[in-house]
Amino acid sequence: MRLKVLAVLILVAIIAAAGFYINDMVSSAKKISVKVDKIEIVSAGLEKVTVRVTFCIENPSGYHYSAEDIRYSVYYKEVELGNGTIKNIEIPAKTTTYKDGLFDLHYRKLIRIVGSAIVDLLINGKLDVDINGTMKVKTLLSSEEIKFSETRTIIKR
Repeated sequence: MRLKVLAVLILVAIIAAAGFYINDMVSSAKKISVKVDKIEIVSAGLEKVTVRVTFCIENPSGYHYSAEDIRYSVYYKEVELGNGTIKNIEIPAKTTTYKDGLFDLHYRKLIRIVGSAIVDLLINGKLDVDINGTMKVKTLLSSEEIKFSETRTIIKR
């Protein structure tokens, strides 16, 4: 009888420890931050420019995570200019990781919005845009979605 009680107590302790571990891992995943480090034109042609978005991912926790993806959209005056996805991201413990994504910005989208946007981009070499998105971080039993939203200036190198 004593052996059964001891076995049950050990089992309860193991389940409780696993629950605390999983809870800590999930709450730590929510502390990961995603920010836009920079956004720049990497090439320009007659119909489009290719834009690189560099994301800064900060993981202050002691856990190593992986993210399914970062999905982002870039807007000028509330009109989507382009979007992209970065897949299979490793996020080591207590590190800052940088990841690049590319998207094509077609001039015809800018012309539809406002002619001054094309002038800003081609002549002045910069354009203020909003970048919104999510990153799905895998935990043991689920995924945590981390949202981000920033205003940045596309700069022509």
